[in-house]
Amino acid sequence: MSRENNEEESNVNRRNYLKGLAVAGIGAGGLSAASFGTQAQQQVTAEFCGEAQGGAQEDQCINCLPCDDPEVLGTPTGLSGDCYTPPDGIPEGTTHVTLKAGQGCYVASVSADTETICLPDENPTEDPNLYGEISNATFYRCPPNGGEPAVDQVTVTCDSVTIATSNIPEGATLNVTVAFEEGDPLETTADVDENGVATVPLPGDRDPTRVTITYQGETLFDEEVTAEDAPCKIPECPPGLDVKYKFKDCKWVPVSGDPNGLEVEGDRHEATICAAFPFEVEYATRKKGHSKHGGKHHHHHDKKKDHHDGKKKGKHHHDEKKHKHHHGKKCGCKCEVQDPVSAEYDEESGKYCVTIPTDGDSCKKKKEKLCWFRVYCPDDSDDC
Repeated sequence: MSRENNEEESNVNRRNYLKGLAVAGIGAGGLSAASFGTQAQQQVTAEFCGEAQGGAQEDQCINCLPCDDPEVLGTPTGLSGDCYTPPDGIPEGTTHVTLKAGQGCYVASVSADTETICLPDENPTEDPNLYGEISNATFYRCPPNGGEPAVDQVTVTCDSVTIATSNIPEGATLNVTVAFEEGDPLETTADVDENGVATVPLPGDRDPTRVTITYQGETLFDEEVTAEDAPCKIPECPPGLDVKYKFKDCKWVPVSGDPNGLEVEGDRHEATICAAFPFEVEYATRKKGHSKHGGKHHHHHDKKKDHHDGKKKGKHHHDEKKHKHHHGKKCGCKCEVQDPVSAEYDEESGKYCVTIPTDGDSCKKKKEKLCWFRVYCPDDSDDC
């Protein structure tokens, strides 16, 4: 390898590049799936890693590799296009591939399942000389545990932080700091197991916002995070929440209680309520029908009891027990209270929402409607 003139500068550049990879979650033993796709995929995308050096082909992009003294397994040349598929497959044992495009170097972590290596879809640099068609590819094998210590992946949930590492020996101790949205940060240590993984338990009811990981005084990871099952701390429903809505002027209007924090959309047939906190909704529906008697007023007289009193001529007397007024009774026109429904957390909006449905069919005239609904805290369901 002919690197005598620029070996020191190249090593500095490579190590700076590796630090960038580590902070971005790319391990020294293999670039992360976050940047290059799952390693079990048949096609991977290489990442720009700097300008090509002079010398033999195997030295031109060797500074992109996360290890010292890698084994060179293949150097195909005369290539073209945006992707390269080795006709005989990737050489056995290959851990990394570099592509030279123009004067730019691109690197990808590969496995036995990889078939094709591609350049990024667009030039990742502002220099047109550092992007173009592939001219050559070089296959390398990095020796196991031969690279610099790195954090490959950090998985955060409400209950734990799981740290996947490379080139850190079993039993080694990581220093971990977890900042939360509320309260003091958690400063602790975690030991790396035989699989290169360290785990830090979290309280479970606090939202983590940043994780910092150091090893032997060097920062390997320092990024903002969000728990996969966030939010961890369930917001509290405002004490005394009790708001009743009715439909007026073509919209749902609060007729009692403080609606602050509630978002309401919909019409008489469906309403959606959202808030930054959990809540429950009680509601009533009705289906307007026709009258059994067509809405007509019916008069029944007992003729035997209808008579003229001689002393009070011109006046008509009715037996109230026998004379009855029957009005047409409507079917199902009363509002019927339905079972309460609870709001559920919506990951897309970050809010708790619930939609109150009706079983009406818009194609039918007798469509069920919402009479009213009431929003209250889950623990106040009996405070009607």
